[in-house]
Amino acid sequence: MASTNIKKRKSLKCLFWNAKSLNKRIQELPALLLNLDVFVCVETAHENVKSPDTSVQMCGIRITNTNPSLDLIVCYRTPGSTLSQAQ
Repeated sequence: MASTNIKKRKSLKCLFWNAKSLNKRIQELPALLLNLDVFVCVETAHENVKSPDTSVQMCGIRITNTNPSLDLIVCYRTPGSTLSQAQ
């Protein structure tokens, strides 16, 4: 019987970062990335983008090198707003 050397992680470390603040804090990024599995950086300022719901923005990725695969969805909600179940 062949043995496999599979490392199991107990947690997945993710960082969600607003790109608008990235330039101000770019010096911190290299140290933060050392201990991360997933880094999500999005631009949440949308003054020039027409969206059906401007109080929320979402993006997602599917990680397929895990078993089972993992869908990671990040959501930005405008500060002070409350999301309905439909949103």
